[in-house]
Amino acid sequence: MQVIVLCCLAAVVGTAGAVYINGCNILAGSNPGASSQQIVEVDVPKNCTSGFVNWSSPKGYMKLRLNLPGQTFSLCLEAAPTTAVTGVKDVTEGRDVELPLPREGVESCATSAHSTVELMVNSIQVVLYMTGFNYKVIIT
Repeated sequence: MQVIVLCCLAAVVGTAGAVYINGCNILAGSNPGASSQQIVEVDVPKNCTSGFVNWSSPKGYMKLRLNLPGQTFSLCLEAAPTTAVTGVKDVTEGRDVELPLPREGVESCATSAHSTVELMVNSIQVVLYMTGFNYKVIIT
């Protein structure tokens, strides 16, 4: 029974882009057979101030987006034991700003423009089973 549920969940992740587990934790998946230029788009839940992004079969890029109408805020990525990424960019409103890689003691943060933040996370070249990172929202 557990195998069937896991297979169904993997199928949903592969087609829908993201599944929200426990409200603020996100499970997203790349298509392992797709181009290394693919972009997995994930929206952070509006009611969450922190959580974990679990990226299954990371390949290409993940665009992590948060829109909080009427709010000014920052979206920050923090390292976790499973974090394996090669870059993070702030691509909000056409920006193209390279951010520091999330690692112990170093966060990747971008400030909202017109109530939105978009971060582009690059996977490593070798396809892993999964990677992940923490996120947090700081309302200013």
